[in-house]
Amino acid sequence: MRLYESNEIQSNPAIDARKADTSLSKLDRSLRVVTYTDSTGIGGAEISLGHLIAHASDNIDLTVVGVSQQVVDIIAAGRPQVVRIVLPPTGLHL
Repeated sequence: MRLYESNEIQSNPAIDARKADTSLSKLDRSLRVVTYTDSTGIGGAEISLGHLIAHASDNIDLTVVGVSQQVVDIIAAGRPQVVRIVLPPTGLHL
C-alpha cells in the first residue's frame, strides 16, 4: 500500500464547495425529521415513537405522517407544535 503526501492528493470540487459555503445560517440548516406509520391502532411501536417525538430536542422540526388521524394525534400528543399529516389508507395514486 502506498501512502500519499498531502500535496499529491487532488481536491474534490464537491467537498471543496461544501466547505466553502458558509452563507447558510444555522436556521437554514435546521434538522427536519419526518416519521411515518401505516398503523391504524396503537401498540408498542406507536407508544415508543410518541415518546421519541415528545422528548426530541426543540431544535428539530418534526412531522408525523400516518394513515389514521387517531394514531397520528396520539403519537404527536406530547409535542403540540408537531406538523401532522394524515394520508388516505389506500395510498396516493398519481
